[in-house]
Amino acid sequence: MGAPTFLFALLPFIVFINTTTATSSSSQTYKTYVKTACNSTTYPQICHKSLSSYATSIKSNPQKLCSYALSVTLKAAQTSASTVAKLAKKKGITKAEAGVVEACIETIKDSVDELKQSVTAMKNLGGADMQYQLDNIKTWVSASLTDEYTCTDGFDEQKVSTAVKNTIRKSILTVARLASNALSLIDNLTSSSKPRQQNSYLLRACNSTTYPQICYKSLSSYASTINSNPQKLCSYALSVALNATRDTSSAVTKLSKKKELSHSEALVVKDCMENIRDSIDELKQSVSAMSNLGGANMEYPLDDIKTWGAALTGDDTCMDGFDEVMVSLDVIEERHQQDYCQYCYVG
Repeated sequence: MGAPTFLFALLPFIVFINTTTATSSSSQTYKTYVKTACNSTTYPQICHKSLSSYATSIKSNPQKLCSYALSVTLKAAQTSASTVAKLAKKKGITKAEAGVVEACIETIKDSVDELKQSVTAMKNLGGADMQYQLDNIKTWVSASLTDEYTCTDGFDEQKVSTAVKNTIRKSILTVARLASNALSLIDNLTSSSKPRQQNSYLLRACNSTTYPQICYKSLSSYASTINSNPQKLCSYALSVALNATRDTSSAVTKLSKKKELSHSEALVVKDCMENIRDSIDELKQSVSAMSNLGGANMEYPLDDIKTWGAALTGDDTCMDGFDEVMVSLDVIEERHQQDYCQYCYVG
């Protein structure tokens, strides 16, 4: 066999060796990534052991890492629920033990539900309100962790055998440690996206509003400027509401110029335009007053700002005419697509 022919015959083996080496190298890189990430968790060894088999799927993706960590925790919680449920059916357990086990089953079920929400949210994570989604995930995981530990509370109040205690505790401990690790990994993902303290303040504030997600989404880009200043938060919220109302005014003005509007529809739209203009004027006053807020008598300008908050009724008033005259669904739908009222409630 000539040299060129011999080399050609070896070519598939050379390609195979190179491909195998490259794959092996990548696989090692992914395993190292998982191990390094797990070193930042509360229980590094448990973290690495539970996630190392998924390294090639996780690659070096922190979101996938968190997603698998949550899925592993959910699976453990479901196994725990099954273990405790079997314990309830065992012969020989006392009435007190049965009561503790039943209560434990309920708390584990709650934990499973919360972890399911977390897994779904992590898989769909993305968009402008990513920080809001991450904080919600952490809330659900924290709640599941609390539920797991609540499961053993009854041990102190009731006479429970060592065997029952050990079975439940072992099962709960596994889930609790995995949940704790998942929280640590999510914390790392959170810190890599935006400053946590600023966004946590904004999240808490927005959760007290009528439309929390709209509030957070509309204000998250100003988080670093708002910091933890409630006056700045209100100021930006009012400015966002004002801008949204102006956009609505523009949309309704365009709607008023449509030729296919009936006479009754044209009258309703005209009245709506007037109400929105009033809202804009009132919001302008509010923005100006909030920017200049200060001094010993802060209460009075704040009351004025709240009074100008009558702009909030503009949207409902705008819709009143729809109940009194026949207005096509297309007109109503287009009106709602620019629903500034939600932004006003943020203010």
